[in-house]
Amino acid sequence: MVGGPAVTSYGENIGVMQMSKVYSVWVIGGAAVLAVVLSFIGKLSALIQTVPGAVIGGVGFMLYGVIAAAGLQIIVDNKIDYSKKGI
Repeated sequence: MVGGPAVTSYGENIGVMQMSKVYSVWVIGGAAVLAVVLSFIGKLSALIQTVPGAVIGGVGFMLYGVIAAAGLQIIVDNKIDYSKKGI
């Protein structure tokens, strides 16, 4: 709540939007508020901690793979040519 790396949050949101095909600012904001509210429920936190580390790691790997794929898709869709120099 004090502050964090905004670029990471932005990248994660792009990955979630790519997977869900939901691009509404209100939906993303609502999900953020819901996540903060749910973080104060101790029993839910304890339930999440029962998920094996390998499963959490796999989900994280998939999320960042989708983020990378979304970035590559943006580059391909805009026909970016890195062989050209200048603006």
